Amino acid sequence: MRHSFQVSGKVVFIRVNRLDYVPSGLYAAELLAEAGFPVLAIEYGFFHKGLDTEDAAIPRLRLGHPWARKLPAVFRSPVLHLSALYRLCRLFAEQGRPQLIVSQGLHEQALVWALSLVFGVPYICHVHEVFEFSHARGWNKFFLGLERFALRRSRLNIFPESERARIYQSRYQLQSPLYIASNCPRKRTPSARIDWRHRLGLPADARLVGYWGGQGKMNALEQGIRAIARMPKTYFLLWGWSSKEDRAYFQNLATGVGATHRVFFMGELPEDKWATIAGLDVGYCMYEPVELRFKHLATASNKLMESIAVGVPVITSNGADFRAIVEEKDVGECAAGFSVEAIASALKHLFADEMGRQRKSENALRLHREVFNYETQFEPILRATRNLLALNPAEGSLSSTELQTAAKL
Repeated sequence: MRHSFQVSGKVVFIRVNRLDYVPSGLYAAELLAEAGFPVLAIEYGFFHKGLDTEDAAIPRLRLGHPWARKLPAVFRSPVLHLSALYRLCRLFAEQGRPQLIVSQGLHEQALVWALSLVFGVPYICHVHEVFEFSHARGWNKFFLGLERFALRRSRLNIFPESERARIYQSRYQLQSPLYIASNCPRKRTPSARIDWRHRLGLPADARLVGYWGGQGKMNALEQGIRAIARMPKTYFLLWGWSSKEDRAYFQNLATGVGATHRVFFMGELPEDKWATIAGLDVGYCMYEPVELRFKHLATASNKLMESIAVGVPVITSNGADFRAIVEEKDVGECAAGFSVEAIASALKHLFADEMGRQRKSENALRLHREVFNYETQFEPILRATRNLLALNPAEGSLSSTELQTAAKL
């Protein structure tokens, strides 16, 4: 089926790079499209020519700026976003304005705020990360300074976690409706799993702990590697991106603690993501809460929600938000702290009880079916979007009082 790449009258999702990099944003676009909304994703970045459109389930209009890569590093970000804003203005002026825009990040919400000022287009902000100004770097300080204006003008704001929504509501005195949609996958049924023991030539009794996502110093990976080194039958499989410096550090650490043969750096997650994760015994989901964006993470954590979706028990941080899901719903183990001893103890406890791990796996699958699937999470937002486009008051948003209890299941 051929799609139209015209913006006039569409519900337009705007995202730097690819919409797929923000799974909940992609799921929202899919659900709106399935509900009959004319959805178009506009992606912008340093794309090369030849990728101007993509005729997929969600049609993509791609605004490439490959020439911006040649600029000095300090100018690349502002020039990219300003160039995208100029091209979006031209599109709206030439083709007509969309009926609604959905932003998918800090930079994108600044762009849609400017577009709304010029063209009067209503918009929704999907806030994926929460930041503190003191931790912002470079041009991000400028975009973070515009966040107050963007979120205040938004017709409604979506957050992945209730405490994050409460913080932003207080910080910016937000009056528009707030909605919570956990960063969980769409409804899944149990599928195939990769036999990593066979593929990697590991012993039949090998215990597999997996991590996927950015590999930095805030994810307790150093403690995880040191803990794995103390558990001879346990292997650590890590997928995702890291800087050259961090990757070298973790590799040298694995060598230093004698665990090189049991720590595997697997590169980016393959296309068969769900089979990849399902082949693990335990998902590793630790966050050291040294910055705001690493706090209040339970329902905002893709790793936790994806582990639950495929029935893989997890080891997580022990914040109240994680305990409310992991321990109360019995889908894993919360480590008592971030020390090597605490993490090793939690892993040993999980592996010592085979029947317990099977029970946690079944609990996780049931929790995904009943609560943590994006269809269920997005339903109030879908109704609100219908109301918004019909010029009716939004329903199902959270009041200040409700935000304080929204995380309770």
